[in-house]
Amino acid sequence: MPPVHFISAVTAQGLGGGVTVWKALLEQPGFDAVLHYSSLGRLAWDSFQPDGLGHVVHQGWRTYENRGYATYDESPRDFQLAQIPARATVVFDSIESVRQLALPLAERGCRLLWHVHSPHRFLRRRPLDIARDLRRLRRLDGLVFVSSFLRRQFDHSTLNRPFSPLLHATRAVVHNGVAGIPHPVTASSDYVLYFGRYDGYKNPLFLEQLGTEVRYAGTARGCQHPAQVPPERDLGWLSPDEVAKHGDIFVFPAIGEAFGLAVVEMMQRGKIVIAFRSGAFPETIEHGVSGFLIEPFDASAAREILARLRADPALAGRIKQGALRRAAHFSVERYREAFLRELQPSTATR
Repeated sequence: MPPVHFISAVTAQGLGGGVTVWKALLEQPGFDAVLHYSSLGRLAWDSFQPDGLGHVVHQGWRTYENRGYATYDESPRDFQLAQIPARATVVFDSIESVRQLALPLAERGCRLLWHVHSPHRFLRRRPLDIARDLRRLRRLDGLVFVSSFLRRQFDHSTLNRPFSPLLHATRAVVHNGVAGIPHPVTASSDYVLYFGRYDGYKNPLFLEQLGTEVRYAGTARGCQHPAQVPPERDLGWLSPDEVAKHGDIFVFPAIGEAFGLAVVEMMQRGKIVIAFRSGAFPETIEHGVSGFLIEPFDASAAREILARLRADPALAGRIKQGALRRAAHFSVERYREAFLRELQPSTATR
């Protein structure tokens, strides 16, 4: 199979969950791929060096070695097209990349897929803007969604429904894969944890309603500024293993999460996850078996679950084992196999 060309629109916020998953995918042996970047944002180059990435080629529009960053041009068509051969398979990770490059690449006979991590921005656009986008979306051969929730949101949006017959692309669901194997991490303390961005729709400050000691780990972006988190309880940015050492219960109160890598990363470490019954979480968490689902913003339900877990160590142990078992389903190897099937025109599913 010829190299697959991945085009990522890296934003000013750096690497999101989608690129993190792609990195894990492209590290897999026998996967011949080229990774391109496009956006106005900047990428911390030292966090994405090519060591260990095998056949992946990193191409920035302009690289400033002395600052440790790669920067990107808003209109990379000429450079981008020169790097992608005619009739290649190209995978986009954002509507921004589709807008920039779908039409010229389609004219060159390329097979085009959009790996949909979040359509929110597309669905909120004005009707005229959506009509312009549809000229490009109609040139796509396939859409690969990270969850069934995301596919339903795309297919049944009131903005999208009038145009859905015009989109001939196949539609498939391939859940994200998380690198590494499930491995329990022993906690040295008994805090309730939050791990992720301080972002409006992730609602980290919900944890303040739980009546227990909370520790936060994450990055500061979005409408909920970290100044609202007491400094003595803000752990800053930590790896998943480092977060897992601070407690055994992880609360992730996001609304409309497209997949939720943080949830699977904590389950992978044998942590008990409590999440809202929202977005893709019902696809990743089996309620009462590998974690718990509560109605959005139901703090009393969360407090009840916390009390049950602390009063019943056997229950907590069963949930931890269930989390490890469930996390094994979301392996990079399974993700790679499923994604590769969608790259084959003869096996893609609608």
